Amino acid sequence: MKQKLIVMGIGFSVCVLFLNFETKPKRVIEINVIDQVETKFLKIDRATTYNPTKWQCDADPLTTADNSLIDVEKLKANQIKWVALSRDLILDPYRNSYFPRKGHWNGLFSFGDTIDVRSVSSPQINGKWVVRDCMNARYENSIDFLLDSQSNKPKLGVCKDLIIKL
Repeated sequence: MKQKLIVMGIGFSVCVLFLNFETKPKRVIEINVIDQVETKFLKIDRATTYNPTKWQCDADPLTTADNSLIDVEKLKANQIKWVALSRDLILDPYRNSYFPRKGHWNGLFSFGDTIDVRSVSSPQINGKWVVRDCMNARYENSIDFLLDSQSNKPKLGVCKDLIIKL
């Protein structure tokens, strides 16, 4: 075995390294490793928008299901990014104990969770949204985006290619 002495000086410190080199070459195997982080997505069947009005919500349209109050001025300025999820996507043990309907309130997301939403056909809704509301019991695997009626441009309609990054 051959030894090689390497002396490195940095400022007032000196580092001495002894490196060993074998005379026989080793068999070299090249392996290309790509670090892949497993990312999971939840495919949503139906995505729409809603406005805080009595005919789209309930008698108190400015209060969400988790008792958050909608500031209309912040909503108009696009400072609020809140969503309503169908009840099968929301995890709420308290509501599940009082309303034990099959599949409701046993979901993946809790009120207050931030979700990362992606859509190819509707890029205006891409980004992070906070779960604050729930949808009517008749909807499953659906999401509603809270938007001001004037700022809903271009109009979303019904989006069918939405995913949520888990």
